[in-house]
Amino acid sequence: GASSTLASLNLYNNRIGAWGMKALAPAIGASASLASLNLSCNNLRVRGVKALAPAIAASGSLVNLDLRGNRIGPEGGKALALALALSGSLVSIDVGFNKINEAASLEILAAMKGKDMVSIGMGRCDFHVKCAHLIAQMAPAMCSLAKLDLSHNKIGNEGAAALAPAIAAIGSLASLDLSLNNIGDGASAALASAIAANGSLANLDLSENEIGDEGAKKLAPAIANRGFLVKLDISHNRIGKAGYKALTLWPLLQVRGLQYASLFV
Repeated sequence: GASSTLASLNLYNNRIGAWGMKALAPAIGASASLASLNLSCNNLRVRGVKALAPAIAASGSLVNLDLRGNRIGPEGGKALALALALSGSLVSIDVGFNKINEAASLEILAAMKGKDMVSIGMGRCDFHVKCAHLIAQMAPAMCSLAKLDLSHNKIGNEGAAALAPAIAAIGSLASLDLSLNNIGDGASAALASAIAANGSLANLDLSENEIGDEGAKKLAPAIANRGFLVKLDISHNRIGKAGYKALTLWPLLQVRGLQYASLFV
């Protein structure tokens, strides 16, 4: 039977697969105490996540779910979206690196509408401009969002500019990962305004984008105003000597709490 006291279950990187999930799912759904579940890297694929979906919908206690790296694909993503929409407790989810396409990503995001999400992980989910606009629309309801990981996607300048007002408005946002998203100088002004306006951002990753000297110069004063910034990664961009000079001579000297900064290739 299901444990009445188990609150956290970490099954990361095992070989559960679809058959194992079919056996495990009823206990997950029946548990009245399970709040955190890590099933990342378990080769669940479509059948596995379809077996898990009813348990997610049925659970009244599950708050945090990590499904990274399970190859669930678009069909699995859509099954997960239906379960998320029915869940009354799930507010932290990571579905990154699952070969999900844009259509499935949009359905997963739509399932979050009206929920006060705490953490969203959608790295390498074929996340394009439409997804960025949808998150921007949902932002007013996300008063508790602390972590947003959209790394390894394709939001580009348009998507980053669309996200900027949401970044500024979410006062609880502490960690933002927009690395490897084809973001260039065209979105730097909007991002700079958002970063400066956000009062809680501690971790910022803009690495592996297309930001050049002009973008770095726009970001520099915003970074300088981030008194609580702890970690900054803007490495592997297209920043030259002028951009690095703007970043190193001004912001990093003024951010007192900064513990880690990666600026260079």
